[in-house]
Amino acid sequence: MIHARPELAQLHQGFGSVLEQVKLIDAVAETEDKSPGDDRGNERCENLCGDGCCPLQAVLVPLRRALARLIEQGYIQAGQGRRMRVIYQPTEQNEFMIGGIESFREAAARNHFQAVTRVIHFAEGVVDEKTSQKTGLPLGSDIYDVRRIRYLDGKALILDINLFLREAVPNLTPEIASRSIYDYIENDLGMVIVTSRRRMTVEYAADLDLHWLEMGDYNCLAVVSGRTYNAEGIQFEYTQSRHHPEYFCFEDTAVRRRSR
Repeated sequence: MIHARPELAQLHQGFGSVLEQVKLIDAVAETEDKSPGDDRGNERCENLCGDGCCPLQAVLVPLRRALARLIEQGYIQAGQGRRMRVIYQPTEQNEFMIGGIESFREAAARNHFQAVTRVIHFAEGVVDEKTSQKTGLPLGSDIYDVRRIRYLDGKALILDINLFLREAVPNLTPEIASRSIYDYIENDLGMVIVTSRRRMTVEYAADLDLHWLEMGDYNCLAVVSGRTYNAEGIQFEYTQSRHHPEYFCFEDTAVRRRSR
């Protein structure tokens, strides 16, 4: 999930428009380097801004910040001079990814799946020492323990195990859990979900997996464990998603940090 700052608002509207935005930035940036007496920069600026030219520094500073953010996230790449190249490639729309924070409903819609959620366990509990060490949730905290089966196009392919702090996510119900807990958290409670620390492993299928998921001939699955934090820095959730391997994909953008 990307929370764009104001200077990124236009550049993060969709990857289809990124190329147009980059071309616009290139054109504006070239006006900064025009030589004295060269009217090409003014003509170009008039074409971009309409009547009268906006102050270049006021425009270029936020644009440079936005470009740096897009480069950092792997959407564009700096070329020679001021030229930028869009390197983002759309992912095939038939896989679940772990490159961002999205709800199951959002991921299913992106992949054009018919999605159904079945709540198989909903209970209240208290975090004991063992659970606290495993999940990072505070010892003694009241929690909701939720387990759900995710059906994609009629197939049971994902087992989600979630622990939510009751103080942070009050009044959670099985009905809400059967729809979208994140939608309830963000739109009803007004919480801002910011980051998730995740760990991905491949594990042998447990009895619970074999019972609920349509594993077929598979004896292992992808397990994604995560600790999710809100804008106040509070961990409000621990989750473990157990994915059928045929419908799981890991995607991330890695940027090499050069030492100085």
